[in-house]
Amino acid sequence: MAREPASAEAALERLGDVLRYALRVQSERLDEVRLREEWGFVDRYLSLERLRLGDRLRSQLEADEGLLDAIVPAFSLQPLVENAVRHAIAPRAGGGRIVVSARRAGSRLVLAVEDDGAPAEAGAGGDAPPRRAGIGLRLIRERLAALYGEAASLDTGRSTLGGFRATVTLPLSGAQKSPA
Repeated sequence: MAREPASAEAALERLGDVLRYALRVQSERLDEVRLREEWGFVDRYLSLERLRLGDRLRSQLEADEGLLDAIVPAFSLQPLVENAVRHAIAPRAGGGRIVVSARRAGSRLVLAVEDDGAPAEAGAGGDAPPRRAGIGLRLIRERLAALYGEAASLDTGRSTLGGFRATVTLPLSGAQKSPA
């Protein structure tokens, strides 16, 4: 803090934003939020991690037009991003890349978090590696089942970037109609 007070102040502001979101979701007992809120939460989380990892963390957030108003489970993306940072980016001297995307697939919303970790980290045959099958993934699967039953899923496997991919698919609601 003494060496870089401006960076420390920015970090505290971002941390405050992250905590305010978490407290609001908890205090209002929100199961679902607009993707815009979850997206902002993930963006602030990544900015905090970027302070720690510097240029070693490269990230992209890509959303199809009109999807930021879609309804999603609160805390559905951040644990997936945290897993990518923790398992694929932080341990590597050269860091890596994470891509978070939101796409429309007919009447479904597809949220994906991909990293460029080593191919061995992505598991064989598209299955999640044991070290990534932790509590975060289990809790997301349980929440999806509680909120949407069989209409939603969390799938894991190999990323198009070469590493790990986690994909949440759920019914699309609250988003703007596709342009004609």
